[in-house]
Amino acid sequence: MSFKDLRSFLTKLDELGELKKIRVEVNPCLEVSEIANRISKGRPEENKALLFENISGYQIPLLINSLGSINRMNIALEANSFNEIANRIEKFLDKKIPDSLMGKLSMLPKLAEVATFPPKLVSNAPCQEV
Repeated sequence: MSFKDLRSFLTKLDELGELKKIRVEVNPCLEVSEIANRISKGRPEENKALLFENISGYQIPLLINSLGSINRMNIALEANSFNEIANRIEKFLDKKIPDSLMGKLSMLPKLAEVATFPPKLVSNAPCQEV
């Protein structure tokens, strides 16, 4: 199951120890980029997604580096490896239509999954809570 929203993704990152919350006040022009640069280029075990909760002059938190590692990319895509993702995509790119009726019926689960791809329009979403 995919993540319903950014909050659920952040909750998962926090549970897995992949999120660092920064609660002290930071300058958005100088400090945020320097902190993010040092964390993302530092040791791999210290490379975390950063949630700045107190940006001076702003009331909205800032998330940086949420997809800044292979592990977090796999978490976001709900996969164990990039090869798994490539295999998923490859299945949909196979354009051969089976000749037999049973072959065509075997494609129904694949078509049902494709039907879930388009975005869903809603009138009341969490992103509109601002």
